[in-house]
Amino acid sequence: MFNSAPGELPNYLIDAVPGAREALDAWQASADSDETKATQQRVASAVKARVGKVRWAGGAEGRNRVMHPAAGVSHEEFDALNRELAEAERAQAEETRKRNRLRRTYDALVTSEALSRIGAQRISAVRAIELQAEASAAWATLFRVLPERDEAYRRAGRPGRAWSDVAGSNTFASSPMATRDAAEHFYMEAIDGFSTIELMEIAEGGVAK
Repeated sequence: MFNSAPGELPNYLIDAVPGAREALDAWQASADSDETKATQQRVASAVKARVGKVRWAGGAEGRNRVMHPAAGVSHEEFDALNRELAEAERAQAEETRKRNRLRRTYDALVTSEALSRIGAQRISAVRAIELQAEASAAWATLFRVLPERDEAYRRAGRPGRAWSDVAGSNTFASSPMATRDAAEHFYMEAIDGFSTIELMEIAEGGVAK
């Protein structure tokens, strides 16, 4: 539950590689650009305009089939529709090539060799130690605040439906308190059981054992 999707680099490593953040932003901006969306809309409109104005000749499906104007459609209109569709498809193909170039630029910057050069393992160790400190502080705050909140709620007259009543309606929980105790145990294990000794060795230039 704590891991990123496979193959995705965390932001702290992307930012550590010179040029990687800019390359990633350019690639994502290209994929989300209004120009890209407009191109896709042009293709869709061209296809829609062409539907119903084409008839096939040449027998069975395959390379021998040839498109002809449908009844009532002039050759001029038919040719114009084909040109519109071809231009829209060309523009879409160019957009795709541009996005692929930008993606390749980003991929070339975040190779395993590049990550090795910047000391990705050491940087990750430092980041893990920082996040452990954040998690520990957050858990200490939560552990202190929730009982205080519940006490204030009780003194306010317990308006509405108490969280313990909502939790108690969960058929997967034996009781709200048991659910709370299990959650506390889980997070205490995840935080208190997390050792930073080896991480500190790597952060100081050591190698993972």
